[in-house]
Amino acid sequence: MAKKLDTIIVIQQTLNQVLLSILTQYGADNPINLKYLSEGWEEKPYWYFWFNCIKGAYRLELSHAEEKNDGWVAGFRVKYYPDPTEKCFSGLAPLERECRKSHLFNVKSSIGTCECIAHSQSSFCTSDAGLPLGVPNYYGTHLIPPDFFYIGDILVWSGHQFITIGAESYDRWLVTVVDESAKDGSNLYEAVDRDFPGWELTSFFAERLAVIWQIYNCFTLQANPVFTNEGFKFVVNGQATQLVLCQEIHKINEWWLLSADNTKENLSDIYKQINDWSVSNGK
Repeated sequence: MAKKLDTIIVIQQTLNQVLLSILTQYGADNPINLKYLSEGWEEKPYWYFWFNCIKGAYRLELSHAEEKNDGWVAGFRVKYYPDPTEKCFSGLAPLERECRKSHLFNVKSSIGTCECIAHSQSSFCTSDAGLPLGVPNYYGTHLIPPDFFYIGDILVWSGHQFITIGAESYDRWLVTVVDESAKDGSNLYEAVDRDFPGWELTSFFAERLAVIWQIYNCFTLQANPVFTNEGFKFVVNGQATQLVLCQEIHKINEWWLLSADNTKENLSDIYKQINDWSVSNGK
């Protein structure tokens, strides 16, 4: 347990160092258009990200951590809290929409009490005092179901002279509700409950993580493979949720392999690991 906690702390400190280094160097003109940043801890670390070019807020939460060879592997769950005025907001499930518009999201920024980890960089921290931040308050983080606002996963593998970032999501998170009360067993109706653009939102975020890690380490993008598999829709019949293959939905994995130009690391081994992860996740 202590060893795992050490790995978690290393991952937390590493990501903070990467973020603060980029913000210190570029400030508000940072290359990923990041406006505001905050960090917290609930059993494991998490981060909130706000970007100038998108109205909602991202939550990146560490879900898995382990040592691997001379480095580490970290798995993250990604959530997106859309602003009610965004087009994608209507794709949330009705309960998610009600939750997002409720008092559980009444957090507002304020002058002098900003907890942003980049607050010391006065040229960067541009939070608008008194305006809603669009993220859950303390009670909301504990009351909101864990699958609400979930959009995808990110995997980071940090090794000797290389780092690999992978993103995984469905192009659409489609949840339908069916009524199986007909005597002949046929469905009376099938209604869409949730139709959210998971991949579009996840790849937007993952690509920006790849950019800051590339700049921080002075690495070169060696490969950017994309794997696409047939996806599932989630069918709820009132008693259980079934996964049904759907040709209209795709499960997508994208990878950014970054390394030093003079690295002696056997990149073919890294490619093989990436392929193995993508194949297993695509099943």
